Amino acid sequence: MKSAIALCSSCVVIAFLASASGPSTVVEKKTVAFESLDRYIEAEVFDPVFPVGDSNYHALTAASDGKIHFAINTHDPDRACRYYTFDPATKAITFIAEIDTVLGDDAKTQVSEGKIHTPLVEHDGKLWFATQTAFYEGRSPGTGNEGKIPYAAVAIS
Repeated sequence: MKSAIALCSSCVVIAFLASASGPSTVVEKKTVAFESLDRYIEAEVFDPVFPVGDSNYHALTAASDGKIHFAINTHDPDRACRYYTFDPATKAITFIAEIDTVLGDDAKTQVSEGKIHTPLVEHDGKLWFATQTAFYEGRSPGTGNEGKIPYAAVAIS
């Protein structure tokens, strides 16, 4: 089985080749001209007005409200990830919230919720997920050189 992901005019293609001898996967990465691809997915780019946003780990789902819910994560220690929806019927993307604000945190004084680091899971009409800091000292959540309040677990009802 071969699959590829292609993203721009001179793009990086990541191909996953299933091994006939077992579950191991070989990943090949190479740059190819977009025009040389025989298949691709067309997409439109949107500007989330979040220049420090840099990733989306697993936070993307089609929910029962008919919208696509997703997050844009950040590794900026003074910002938190942002939550959005996309309505396929209107093609509108709506900013819902910056996660630290929803939690009552302040990313400038506390170690921020930089990522939604799980899939968005729907249960009884609600979406559930977990956040994770995007700022580390070694392998542990950091407090930063700015004297930020340490990262802490929070439950919201």
